[in-house]
Amino acid sequence: MSQTKVLMIVAGMAFSGVAFGGSDELRADAAGRTSALAPAAGYTNGFFELGDGGNNNLRIGGTTTWRWNMSFRDDDSVGDQDDFTTGFNGPVQRLRFHGTIWDKALSYKIQGNFSDENPGGGLFALEEAWGAYDFGNGFAVTWGQQNLGLHRAQLVDAEFQQGMGRSIAYLTFASGYVQGVQFAYTADMFRVMGGFHDGIGSQNTDFTSGAEADYALNVRVEVQAMGNDWKRWTDYQSWKSAADNGLLLGGGINWQSGGETGGTADVDAFDYTLDASFEGKGFNIYAAGYGQHIDPAGGSEIDNFGAEVGGSFFFSDQCDVFARWDGIFLDDDAFGGDTDIHFLTVGTNYFLSPESHAVRFTGQIGYAFNDTSNLFGGSGLISNSTTTGFLGQVEDGEFTIDVQAQVMF
Repeated sequence: MSQTKVLMIVAGMAFSGVAFGGSDELRADAAGRTSALAPAAGYTNGFFELGDGGNNNLRIGGTTTWRWNMSFRDDDSVGDQDDFTTGFNGPVQRLRFHGTIWDKALSYKIQGNFSDENPGGGLFALEEAWGAYDFGNGFAVTWGQQNLGLHRAQLVDAEFQQGMGRSIAYLTFASGYVQGVQFAYTADMFRVMGGFHDGIGSQNTDFTSGAEADYALNVRVEVQAMGNDWKRWTDYQSWKSAADNGLLLGGGINWQSGGETGGTADVDAFDYTLDASFEGKGFNIYAAGYGQHIDPAGGSEIDNFGAEVGGSFFFSDQCDVFARWDGIFLDDDAFGGDTDIHFLTVGTNYFLSPESHAVRFTGQIGYAFNDTSNLFGGSGLISNSTTTGFLGQVEDGEFTIDVQAQVMF
């Protein structure tokens, strides 16, 4: 079947109401915000609210996150000066604006980050900018720049990860923000999301950009095998007050192709994932697998894989301990050095207010069992190594100690 026919079939399914992309956010945002023109104003549920008491509303919020990083590397690998690196960085300095306009079913969101990890350091980078419409009965559509419905780790915001940020395994295959249209259908026990977009790596790109694909299609399916509360899956923690156990099973695919329209690279890529998350009273366990097949014109095909397993346990209402193993398995024919790379991360969180991420203090230690030069550094697969605290070396044994303070408003 031709690529054009595949595209037409998927688009037809979408507009006929068969579920595609958006997220839980869409339904939450469509439920009553507050607007800037209004007499009503105040601070509610973690947001500053402005509104007219009707359909036009606006919520304003943000996050400031600061870390103290310590990286320990082998002096035979990087030299005496660089074997120890320490200092502060601000990976999340985020502002977000979201609400409804004209009708409570018509919502919007604009979110950006002043992170010092952005190009140029501290410059504003747009993350999300979208409009959405909730048709009711579980159907919704989102258009603009948004999270891609593929990996669970991307659908959970950075502020709500298990530790300081997303896993190393996920970052190796990161889907990030994309430009396009996504559709969603949500029922009590399952939801489906997906759509049509410019491809992984299309955040803040023009339609002429070489970073875009000609077109890309994604689908993700999630099933609540235990429990019936979708809101509990917006973070990785499970508080001690959890009413019951929950089990979420998910999987997604993304296919994209380039090289047939102006400026795009002649590469086909297929990404896929499977994940499972179990939550009980004060503890959670999760696992995810990642795969990527890259087929460049005139070059050799590449297959990379990754996996992670982690969990946490609350020993009080405000403190938990967590641990995670990450494994990355790179294509032997495409990469030199170590292609099987393993990490262990352990740490603890202190939540100033029980059952709230608003003020959180985190400490964690990470250890790399293998040569990390394929992942970190100028030619590594993870574009910004300071996201993880690892800087990369050709020897095994790099480890990090990191402390983080997060405030959301």
